[in-house]
Amino acid sequence: MRRKNKKRTRSRRIKIKKKTKNKKDEKEEEEKKEKEEEKEDEKEEEEDMENEITHKAENINI
Repeated sequence: MRRKNKKRTRSRRIKIKKKTKNKKDEKEEEEKKEKEEEKEDEKEEEEDMENEITHKAENINI
C-alpha cells in the first residue's frame, strides 16, 4: 500500500511541475511578444514624427 501511495504522489508532483513549467514558459513568451510590440510601436511613432516634420518643412518651403 505504501508503495502505491509513493508512486501516486510522485506522479502527481511530476504533473504539477510540468504544469507550472508550462505556465512559466507561456508567461515568458507573452512578455517577449509585449516587448516586440512596444518596439514596433516606438518605431511607428518615430516614423510618424519624421513624416510630420517633413510635411511641415514642405509647407514652409511652398
